[in-house]
Amino acid sequence: MKITLPDPNRYFGIRFESIGGLGAHTTGQILSTAAVLRMNLNGAHFSSSGSEKKGSQVRSFIRLAPPEKQIRSTAPIDSPDVIVVFHNGLLKNQASIAGIKADGILIYNGAADDELPAIFSKLPNTTKLIRIDAQRIATEEKSSIGVVLLGTLMESIPFFSVLPFSDEFATHYSEAVASNEKAYHRGATEFDILTDVGKGTGNLPIIRSEPIWGYETAPIGGILPLPGNMLSNDLTVSRTGRIPVFEIEKCVHCGLCDVVCPDLCFVWKPAANNEVHLQGIDYQYCKGCLRCIETCSTGALRRKMETPGLADKLRVKLFPDGGI
Repeated sequence: MKITLPDPNRYFGIRFESIGGLGAHTTGQILSTAAVLRMNLNGAHFSSSGSEKKGSQVRSFIRLAPPEKQIRSTAPIDSPDVIVVFHNGLLKNQASIAGIKADGILIYNGAADDELPAIFSKLPNTTKLIRIDAQRIATEEKSSIGVVLLGTLMESIPFFSVLPFSDEFATHYSEAVASNEKAYHRGATEFDILTDVGKGTGNLPIIRSEPIWGYETAPIGGILPLPGNMLSNDLTVSRTGRIPVFEIEKCVHCGLCDVVCPDLCFVWKPAANNEVHLQGIDYQYCKGCLRCIETCSTGALRRKMETPGLADKLRVKLFPDGGI
């Protein structure tokens, strides 16, 4: 299959905005491999993932070019033609959509009944905005969010078409080829194109996630200019679609959940006889690792898909008198 890029004199850039555990790096590998081996394009792919742990921010970059044009750059793609956002919590940060071209495409993982992120008003009014409920489809098909978004991406780029990715799925997800193919094709058909959302004009300005420092501008070493503060910490963006739900009537207040929780998000209250009783979970500090569920012996904690507003409804604040 031969594909002609819209402008053979420049690279076509795709940027994935994600968090660890959602499959952005693997999705980038699948797409770039298919571009080179099956679309007759030159392609390059790499990811930037910081500490490379589940829940941390991940950016994945794909450059495509005609076969006669060499790709010699491995720099981050600051001004992409397409941005794919794997977790809508990342849309709290303006850098997630920075640099998108006026005629670009923005695809994001979001449910139809979610409130549109306020940041979308900054988009160019000519940018194509696409929403796909990738989390729901991935859960229903026992697949991954990346596979669903890959289907949406392939259908949304005019010079691409939905390809059979069976070989690539067999390489990366050999145990679930059939379910991934279903999720992929649902991603290509069940998306919504949103109109009259962006109010801007022209390309969005570039925002680099890391400053460019030289020997004269680098900060003094050995200091913490922005010390950590648990009160303002927000781990909601680290969750991958499921949260622990607490049923107080089943709880024996043994405290094992609190022992294994890496982020101390359980809320306790003094009770009679010098005891403390568990009251609930502050989901602002919960990254959804679900270790508490694995530890709970009474069934007082169970996993549940995080639907819009559920965490806010069930949240018990750790700092009710001064917290966020």
